[in-house]
Amino acid sequence: DYATLFSSVQLKYLFSLFHEHQHEIRLVGGAVRDLLLGASPHDIDLATTATTEDTLHIIQGDSNSELFY
Repeated sequence: DYATLFSSVQLKYLFSLFHEHQHEIRLVGGAVRDLLLGASPHDIDLATTATTEDTLHIIQGDSNSELFY
């Protein structure tokens, strides 16, 4: 449910990390649809104002974050 999705420590941390670097980050896509329909999202998609280069810089510069390819 909505509360469970946003109680994730990792998700909250990711949002705060991007905000710390003056970038917006938002929940988008199927998760938004699912939440509006009252269903539990199975995965989430995020959109940010950060460029790909900015995103890499933010994640790689943070000792608590790790990229998976």
